[in-house]
Amino acid sequence: VFFSSIKGFCVAGACICFFVLWFFISQIYGVIPIAVSIDQLKLFILTLYIPLLSLYLINERIITPPQIIRSAIYASFTYITIKLLALLLYSFHVIDLPYLVTYFQLRMMSMSIFSGVARVQFSTDIATPYLILFVLFSEELGPRLSGRFKILYLVLSLISNLISYSRLLIAVYLISLFLYLLWVPFKEKLKCSLIACTLATCLIVFCGPENFFNGLTHRYTGKSTHISDEIRVDQSKSLFKEYVDYPYFGKGLGGYAADSIRSQTGQFNMHSYEVQWLAFLMQFGLFGIIFLLLPVLFIAFRLIYPGPYLMNTSFFILFSLWIVSGFTNPYLISLQSGVIYTLFASIPYQLKVGRERLECSTL
Repeated sequence: VFFSSIKGFCVAGACICFFVLWFFISQIYGVIPIAVSIDQLKLFILTLYIPLLSLYLINERIITPPQIIRSAIYASFTYITIKLLALLLYSFHVIDLPYLVTYFQLRMMSMSIFSGVARVQFSTDIATPYLILFVLFSEELGPRLSGRFKILYLVLSLISNLISYSRLLIAVYLISLFLYLLWVPFKEKLKCSLIACTLATCLIVFCGPENFFNGLTHRYTGKSTHISDEIRVDQSKSLFKEYVDYPYFGKGLGGYAADSIRSQTGQFNMHSYEVQWLAFLMQFGLFGIIFLLLPVLFIAFRLIYPGPYLMNTSFFILFSLWIVSGFTNPYLISLQSGVIYTLFASIPYQLKVGRERLECSTL
């Protein structure tokens, strides 16, 4: 345990030194406002703090992976319930939701879905679909959630994801269900398929077939979607052009392309882009991006290395999907992102315990 703790402190120290170095790089060039660099530095520290602290506590045997997973699931369930309850109260004119969003300075994305229904997505929504697989595999991972809770979470999270109206979140929700069904017995496949068909039918009837399919078509092929994709293409060109000018060490923390600033409202978050991996490449350069990928590759390797559980493959695919989402969405660094990294990083610890118990039972 002692040497494991020392190793953890060394990793944390190396990460801090890395980001401090790239903070100074951004100031050496003199083209990035210090407030913008500090804003991104805070995001990286916030993202790293949760997994590093959690893994330290696991190594010290203060907490266990099942406790972490259970806490994340219950926190997500609480958030989903509050969100849906707030929307319900707003629809009956009991509360003024736009005022509350402004008062608490929440970042909310909104657009029309169909007549009388609008998109409502907060930054916390990004974790919901990724937790689906943890809920479904709760028996294997340790939290041991009841069947009723699982169904309730699946239903409420589905409604929440549909209201979020995000192509990524809806796709991740469906892929998580598919990854679970790959490894379960036929009877479980049949049961889950019947539940999914029932939910889909109820949803279509509730929304109305025309509204449902128009809303779905509008989100994937509508004019606003086309404009959004064009913006990502323009961002990619601008960011790669900046990378060519600073190929080895990048522009440093907080770097941005002056001709393609994503956020026109935020004073300090000009460094944030949908094509986040290209933004990282521009900010950290070739040498920096290699170091940045090391913890990602470490988690991915730990997910597929333990074996022999087939569910490892499902979580590896889901984690890969999370990383790849950084090419289309700016979600890779935040408090919620730190929780997601923690969940994936804690899985190998729990599987190790499971293998040890299996070995003891066979002796």
